[in-house]
Amino acid sequence: MNFEKSNQGGENDSTRAQLREKVEQVALEALIVNYAEKINEGNNGIIMGFNIDKIPSDLKKIMIESHMLSEEKEDDAVVKLLKLSEPGKLQLEYELQKKAFEIVENGMRNEPQAYAAIPRPRAFRVLNVSGTLQNFMKDNEITLKEGRLELMLMDCVKGEDLDTIMMREYLLRHPASPFHDKPEMMEGWSFFELREEAAEIGGFRIDFEKGERNFNNQEWRDYTRFRTTRDADLERLGFRIDSRLIDSVLHASDQIYSQADIVWGDGNLRNVMLEGSYAPSERRGEPLRGKAWMIDFGSARDVEALKQPAKAKQDATKTIEKTNARFGTI
Repeated sequence: MNFEKSNQGGENDSTRAQLREKVEQVALEALIVNYAEKINEGNNGIIMGFNIDKIPSDLKKIMIESHMLSEEKEDDAVVKLLKLSEPGKLQLEYELQKKAFEIVENGMRNEPQAYAAIPRPRAFRVLNVSGTLQNFMKDNEITLKEGRLELMLMDCVKGEDLDTIMMREYLLRHPASPFHDKPEMMEGWSFFELREEAAEIGGFRIDFEKGERNFNNQEWRDYTRFRTTRDADLERLGFRIDSRLIDSVLHASDQIYSQADIVWGDGNLRNVMLEGSYAPSERRGEPLRGKAWMIDFGSARDVEALKQPAKAKQDATKTIEKTNARFGTI
């Protein structure tokens, strides 16, 4: 008798779990298809944003109960999808980013300005692909290796990536630029639009439409020369950032490595976000007026699975260290 009741209870629990999963599937699909808008796109992934306040209350309730959305009104949430969705790839990114977030969050309690922040990962989910989602994926050029879509929900990061900031500053400061001291003319421009204009101002003809992955050797050399020229010109034209912002990125990267053996594998300028003022302080000891963020853990790795962890760590922070040496001298 007791066994039968226990078994029945188990069956009921299983049924409820299956029903909850179906409800989540429908709700999450509705959230993405109807309320998400692309706000950023990289070579491998897409970030879709939505304002929590615009989501209907019944849908929001399901998302909150499933821990996919937060009740915190001050922060927007975003969802990340991979352009080529491979089974398990985004799940690994979610797990490593969650560990890294917890380390940085704990560190910031004692040294709030010593650490760059990491977006809080809220949930990882896998969706079975319906007709509606197929149209969504087609519109956003998403390809599946299998018939299920992986996604990660996380906090939205405010501000701009360092590469975008540098492209805009280049156009604002370069004397040959038609946008010299005219920021309003570039309002709303994407990184790709800024980059194309900056290359032209620098005297480089680069076919960005074909995509960096399709560059031939000569195009890569031209692109490298363009970026080197841009950086040298920016330094000559007086562009600086507060070196403590870059130091906070390097410190956070070191801590997640030393405490959890996690290598942040993609420390490039587009994966460092700056929020608030990035100008150097005018007085020694003045508190930071800005905040740095580390984003994109898609290339992050647990060093236990790496053959050369020391080299991997060195490669992961190479670009950021160069930036620190070039612009963080004040």
